[in-house]
Amino acid sequence: MRKLNRRLGQKADFLNLIPGDLVFPWLLTVIGGYFVLGGVLGLNWIWTATIIIWGCTLWLLLAGKRPHRFFGQMIAAPKLARTRLRQ
Repeated sequence: MRKLNRRLGQKADFLNLIPGDLVFPWLLTVIGGYFVLGGVLGLNWIWTATIIIWGCTLWLLLAGKRPHRFFGQMIAAPKLARTRLRQ
């Protein structure tokens, strides 16, 4: 059987370069890093770009292909799971 839509079942991406779930965090990292590092701290563009690239790479390594595995650890367990009942 021939597929009509080749993108069906694939993850979204941005210009076939950046995975779709990383566009917003990377955009915040770039804009925030530029204003804080370049504007407030007055670092030159080399240090600013290096730290921004480091931040985006770190986010990519933490989130990766399965971001729920890392970010799911930050959700608190329900209180029912922490109780002990005598049987």
